[in-house]
Amino acid sequence: MLAQISLGGLDYAAIGVYCIVVMLIAAWFSGQQRSAGDFLLAGRSMGWIVIGISQLTSLLSAISYLGNPGAA
Repeated sequence: MLAQISLGGLDYAAIGVYCIVVMLIAAWFSGQQRSAGDFLLAGRSMGWIVIGISQLTSLLSAISYLGNPGAA
């Protein structure tokens, strides 16, 4: 048996406000980028530690994070 989920007016209002806030944040930060290099490389302003952590986490999957503690 499937449960019926219905959204009320307040739910739709919260979703709408969330979408507007996300678009405003995107518009704000898009004005700071002058080229594709700024977008892709962050203007070469990030430190090596942040880049290393990003590379490490992209190599590991969610299965690794959830499976390894369970196997231990």
